[in-house]
Amino acid sequence: MLIPEIILFFKGRAVLSRLEGRDDETVEAMEKQANKHLNAAGTLNGILMVLNFMIFGMSFDAADQPLLWVKLGLFLGIAVGTTVIGILMVKLVQKHDSRLKGDPATFRFQKDFIGSMDEAEKLKLFEAAYRTFQFARGAGLGIIVVTILLRMTGFAGGLPIFIASMSYLALIVPFSYFAAKSQA
Repeated sequence: MLIPEIILFFKGRAVLSRLEGRDDETVEAMEKQANKHLNAAGTLNGILMVLNFMIFGMSFDAADQPLLWVKLGLFLGIAVGTTVIGILMVKLVQKHDSRLKGDPATFRFQKDFIGSMDEAEKLKLFEAAYRTFQFARGAGLGIIVVTILLRMTGFAGGLPIFIASMSYLALIVPFSYFAAKSQA
């Protein structure tokens, strides 16, 4: 999955590098094409990052010493690779849109980046974030129900219910906090 991600990143970068000297209509079409490649690369980046953690966590066995170091090396290599590609994507976008500020390697990045967007971009971002929240809220409740059913049928203990519920709270509590804070 890392290779298709890298290919999409370079395709997007190649399209953006050919923008200079084009008319506005062509530039807009090319930017749309580049965004398509970069969005797909970003999606694959996020999926790979989650799968990397999931597979490492599920395959971890301290008793299997010889493979432990191989697994750890693969995990760290993929984690570093996805992080670097994510940073490169942000820097590429910033290179072609100098209004967008922030260093993606710092903790202030989100605040600086969002602060440098215009109102229309913020509205699109916030709408996407809200739709994502609504989906995650429904999926979270569904996962809690499934874990309860698994517990009732004897296929799982209480830990999956606890983990699913805590994950759901980690979604709901910050949303409620920031919603209340924005209205104050």
